[in-house]
Amino acid sequence: MLAARPGRPLTAAELAREVDITRTTCHSLLMTLADAGYLVRDPRSKAYTLGPALIGLGRAARRSFPSIQLARGELERLHRRTGMASTATAVVGGDIIVIDRVGEEDDVAATRRGQRTPLAAPFGALHVAWSGREEVASWVDRTTEELTDQRYAEYDRLLAAIRRQRYTVSPLDEAGILLRGRLLELAADVASDDLRTMALALASALRSRDYLPDELAPGRQVGVDTVAAPVFDAGARPDFVVALQVQRDQVSTDEVAALASDLLDATRRMTRLVGGGEPASEVVEGLARSGPRP
Repeated sequence: MLAARPGRPLTAAELAREVDITRTTCHSLLMTLADAGYLVRDPRSKAYTLGPALIGLGRAARRSFPSIQLARGELERLHRRTGMASTATAVVGGDIIVIDRVGEEDDVAATRRGQRTPLAAPFGALHVAWSGREEVASWVDRTTEELTDQRYAEYDRLLAAIRRQRYTVSPLDEAGILLRGRLLELAADVASDDLRTMALALASALRSRDYLPDELAPGRQVGVDTVAAPVFDAGARPDFVVALQVQRDQVSTDEVAALASDLLDATRRMTRLVGGGEPASEVVEGLARSGPRP
């Protein structure tokens, strides 16, 4: 909560209300964090701000993802060019984690650093599109949605399209985005496997798959959450994914194409900066014939 509002001190009562915990629990947590240097308490206002111990954690986190540091200048340039917040996500274990963000985070529905999403269809298509058949099939099978022959075919078409055009466009549902974010936070925090499974199932139900190419035909108006593209590593596999946070309910498909062009220019430069390489065309075609099957 404090990281989302840098420079704005909050009292214990305000924090307890915002994160929906009791004041007693909140006070105990705040005192512990302040003692460790992660928070600082103003003795006059009794309000809390972020503390100096977080600087060391930030440095350690950056060392865990060195490629994003090499490419951060391009992430900032993309933000300035488009005027939109830009995020970078990477796969860690079985989750997709937001490892960086450039742009305002005041919106309650904003994607924030550290936010986790399960690597399971329909989430993370860009992260798995250049993977082998077994990895792709596992990604699809981890979904909590009902898998029909039609759904498998849609994912097959989507992954093939991603390998051709190198980007995705995800649909917008403002209420769904807000609720999905809360459900994903719940799934990451709860200890109960049953509750985690239920939260992920609900989050998946609120997230439509990315648009297929024919759904973005010229002359249309569509709701757009994000436009995203991968940055490739030295093995020509996605290292991390960059997303423009469009979040508008009426976007012309011509504007979508223009945003995708700006994004692809940026991710190509990032790929060069991190020493990566673009997938060879013959590899793309080979994978296009080995997508998920029921």
